[in-house]
Amino acid sequence: MARKKPKPPMTEADRREDILHRMILKNDNNAVPEFQELLGQRPDLADIGGNMAQVAEETLVKGIAAERLWIREMLVAKLKTMRTELAGPQPSPIEKLLAERVVACWLQIYHADAMDAESGSITFAQADYIHRRQDRAHRRFLSAVKTLATVRRLALPTLVAVSVTGTVETKEAKPAPMSRPWRLPAGTNN
Repeated sequence: MARKKPKPPMTEADRREDILHRMILKNDNNAVPEFQELLGQRPDLADIGGNMAQVAEETLVKGIAAERLWIREMLVAKLKTMRTELAGPQPSPIEKLLAERVVACWLQIYHADAMDAESGSITFAQADYIHRRQDRAHRRFLSAVKTLATVRRLALPTLVAVSVTGTVETKEAKPAPMSRPWRLPAGTNN
């Protein structure tokens, strides 16, 4: 039988954080200034309860998965993969936020679709509610995707070349593939 490793002794800083955390959970206003100071020193702590995108996502995943642990874990893994893919290799802070939003909206759409599929025999008013929910979720998703694409397009560096004759020529450094297929190549007259 394997023996458990003993926990390392708590440092004074760990004890202080533990006390402050418990005081804040008990809504002790006397702990607020010290807790704010702690958050200033350790901004990563704010992600525990301050990341509202994560809180909303976890709430929705719990609602979808209910007591089915395997579904919850698969959803969490899928959402993490989507967030990583959408954010890209070196995302800006706004790209990270928008990728989170796209993923959250994607989850909402398919949750609404699943609710519609499971609805069975319902009243016209209930069916109308479900369909409006699907439509709104779809619009939010498209809006989030469009905003992410716009931010990425605007973030592309633009090269400007000015010649001695006074003509100005601009070029996109790395245009998105298949973006604006109707645009004529530079140098053509029409």
